[in-house]
Amino acid sequence: EQILASHSQVYGAGELEILSQIVEPTISPRIQSGTAAPLTQDEALSIRRGYLDALRVLDATEPMITDKMPLNFRWLGFFLTAFPEARVIHLNRNPVAVCWSIYKRYFQARGNAYGNNLSDLAAYYRCYREIMEFWREQFPGRIHDVDYEELTENQESGTRQLLAFCNLEWEDQCLRFMKPIGLFALQARSR
Repeated sequence: EQILASHSQVYGAGELEILSQIVEPTISPRIQSGTAAPLTQDEALSIRRGYLDALRVLDATEPMITDKMPLNFRWLGFFLTAFPEARVIHLNRNPVAVCWSIYKRYFQARGNAYGNNLSDLAAYYRCYREIMEFWREQFPGRIHDVDYEELTENQESGTRQLLAFCNLEWEDQCLRFMKPIGLFALQARSR
């Protein structure tokens, strides 16, 4: 997200809880009844409107907004149906590194309890990988996989691929994403 947010056309919104709050109520009745029907056009439009309405509070002027909530992988198909123009960046990292970073942090939230038990964490990670594979099959060309280790070793090449996937022109500041942008700019972006 920091690489993309350093681009003049992208607003880095951080981890937003919007998608879960909008999609879950729409599909919960289906899950409970065992129905696997695709979204109706009205449901997709409702998800789209709800998400866009929630983004308005960000007061972003950039035409693109990122949402890096890790648990959004569960809802990608619903999001991509509601937003046919959207692009998804999927950052792949060594599974041991991912699971260790989750396990070493204690999550108090009930929904993240899987991270406090190694067996549960391994099962959850496998489930996540299967779900991502499913979404890739359902939405070919809409999900761009980025290898974290490769990106850190060859940032310019990876950044160029990332920007191209997002239909963004090259901007040199995308290579300097880690430099502070100044307190005033930070405060202005956090509103």
